[in-house]
Amino acid sequence: MANRFWVGGTGTWNGSSTANWSATSGGASGASAPTTSDAVTFDSASGTGTCTTAAGATAASVTINSSTVAVTLGANMTVLGAFTLTLGTLSLGSYILTAQYLASNNSNVRSIAFGTGRIDLTGNNIAIVSVSPATNFTASGTRNVRLTYSGATGTRSVLGATGVTESNCLSVAVAAGTDSFHCQIVNNLDFTGFSGTFVNTLAHTIYGNLTLSATMTIASGTNGIYMAGTTGPYTITTNGVTFNSPLFIAGAGGTFQLADNLTLASTRALTLTAGTFDANGKNVSLGSFALTSGTKTLTLGSGVWTVTGTSWNANTAVAGLTVSASTATITMTSSSAKTFSGGGKSWPTLNQGGSGALTIQQSNSFADITTSVTPATVTLTSGTTQTVSAFTLSGASGAQVTLNASTPGSAATLSRASGNTSVSYLTLSDNNATGGAAWMVSSGVDSGNVSGWVFNSSGLWGGTMGLSAGTGLYRDSSGLWDDQLGL
Repeated sequence: MANRFWVGGTGTWNGSSTANWSATSGGASGASAPTTSDAVTFDSASGTGTCTTAAGATAASVTINSSTVAVTLGANMTVLGAFTLTLGTLSLGSYILTAQYLASNNSNVRSIAFGTGRIDLTGNNIAIVSVSPATNFTASGTRNVRLTYSGATGTRSVLGATGVTESNCLSVAVAAGTDSFHCQIVNNLDFTGFSGTFVNTLAHTIYGNLTLSATMTIASGTNGIYMAGTTGPYTITTNGVTFNSPLFIAGAGGTFQLADNLTLASTRALTLTAGTFDANGKNVSLGSFALTSGTKTLTLGSGVWTVTGTSWNANTAVAGLTVSASTATITMTSSSAKTFSGGGKSWPTLNQGGSGALTIQQSNSFADITTSVTPATVTLTSGTTQTVSAFTLSGASGAQVTLNASTPGSAATLSRASGNTSVSYLTLSDNNATGGAAWMVSSGVDSGNVSGWVFNSSGLWGGTMGLSAGTGLYRDSSGLWDDQLGL
């Protein structure tokens, strides 16, 4: 391998001109133009001006280490090995630079102006992009980097944390391969065409859109995927892939919107820290839900939120939380004891969807509280009030649903402003039903400290129910309560 140094400032790099090439740094021009066997360097002795590449420009490797000569692509260009940016400027225009990998590991002033162009990287089992630290590094234009290796060997990585920001991180498309990939901080991350594994070696920060490939996997691990953009809306497209890592919505001022259904593994949490998470009418399945400190909005949409783990915690760090309940359903499906901590917010329908007892904490509002399994237990925290628009928590013959309070002898309250609440096969204790609505249970059991409920063991609303005066209810000639009840 021979060395070739750019000299003389402004000139054109093609496959034949010798006007700007020297065999030594700052030496005489006239050396042959670089080939795929030669290492090319731009340094402090390269002069002042612009090197414009043309068809035929190629090298084994390239290092730009000059603040006085800018390198500008005038055609697509291929470098077989590394492209290293130590100091200075690379401008792509509308062209594609292909190299094995891109390295810029220093704190010098340097920049890549992508324009509408792109960098394609062919390497594998290597830090395919390494900008560490990214102090004094700037990137503009598309900022698009495409990884094209199509094999199965090793792990490709995009490294850089110190100094990497939303404005200078690169958009990465992993366009092929069945190997492994991980990254630290990127803008858009697109796995279309990738059939390998997104590994959990590092925490991943994504400032733009995230698109998964239906044929890839996300490896199990506790390092999080952080959606951190501050504008948007950004899209999360899963193509049916399960997140086996925690997912954080953490972009202050950003909006993150689902393009399709989202599934997290049963041990993984969706954590809302800052920004807006919009389910956009899609279904969400998650191990647990949590908040951390920040201004955040949860837009639940119209889909089903399935909590397969044991916790929905919207109370810790509830300050700054806005909930848009819409017409969604939250269903808690664990067979273990589970908790819905609502933080005093208004929620859509909450469904007891698993055999483990469901405890509701704080005083909240719900579109409905219901169950899809029997027998089941729903426990309201003593001293709290759950305000509902509807209440359809019913059991079945031989499979009663138990509604109780967290502290025996200390009641919780259900409140509904108006209407007729009619449920069945409900075993009640420590509960006060109020708010103006009629609260009726057929084939129910009063286990003590219950008020506001009307019980009828026969399942018919007959004339011996002992309703108090002033209820506005009356018995017709058949002995059944009139149709004004809607029964």
